[in-house]
Amino acid sequence: MADEAGAEIAVGEVSRPHGIRGELRVHVYNETSDVLLKKPPVRLVLADGSARSVKIVAARRANKAILVELVSIEGLG
Repeated sequence: MADEAGAEIAVGEVSRPHGIRGELRVHVYNETSDVLLKKPPVRLVLADGSARSVKIVAARRANKAILVELVSIEGLG
């Protein structure tokens, strides 16, 4: 995600897949933040260093994490 000046800000990291609906459990660095619940476009940085911009379709709180569902991305994984 980017701030007002356009700099990228890390808000959390995907910890694991969740359930059978394709959700991802995101460990947010600031547990009180609701920024992902507003469903902004986000940028995923993968383990190999490549990055992709994606849209959040749905987001909800789950204990100390946020569960997100992303627009389907071909070739990811």
